[in-house]
Amino acid sequence: ESPQAKKVFVGNLNIDVDGKTYGESMRKAFSKYGTIVGDIKFPMADDGKNRGFCYIEFASTAEAAKAIEEMNGVEIEGRPIRTS
Repeated sequence: ESPQAKKVFVGNLNIDVDGKTYGESMRKAFSKYGTIVGDIKFPMADDGKNRGFCYIEFASTAEAAKAIEEMNGVEIEGRPIRTS
């Protein structure tokens, strides 16, 4: 399995919500699809805000694929997320 195939890109995040709040929301929403490996990665802008996306790594490609399929368009912290 490719390590990249286990990662889920989550976009359309509200940049005004901090990474800690989003981290908890994402872990809660995505953990039902499988084991999340390590920390959820939120790239930060120079001003300290999240850049509107994050990466979530799962233990398997099957778990990641299921999360991508079922979470696309789901509203988290007031915005519909995009997954790929």
